[in-house]
Amino acid sequence: MLKDCVSYKEFGVCEVDVEKARKQWTILCRITKFKEGYTLCELTPKGKVKLNIAISEKDAKDLIFYMCLKEIKSDIFKNASSFICG
Repeated sequence: MLKDCVSYKEFGVCEVDVEKARKQWTILCRITKFKEGYTLCELTPKGKVKLNIAISEKDAKDLIFYMCLKEIKSDIFKNASSFICG
């Protein structure tokens, strides 16, 4: 579970252990971007949100690069994207 890879903070973005996250990444994990903010999400097999936390741009870009995530731009919001296994 990705929650084991995260150092939670009371305020601001959480820190992600990118190496641990890479090992625990599944098709139920994704990164979302809205404007300049990144969010790490993990879903249950039924599509419910299990984890949804703000992460740094650096951690997000590292995960996107190392996991070869595919960007899917939102049809509704011009400043929103999701990065998923692809």
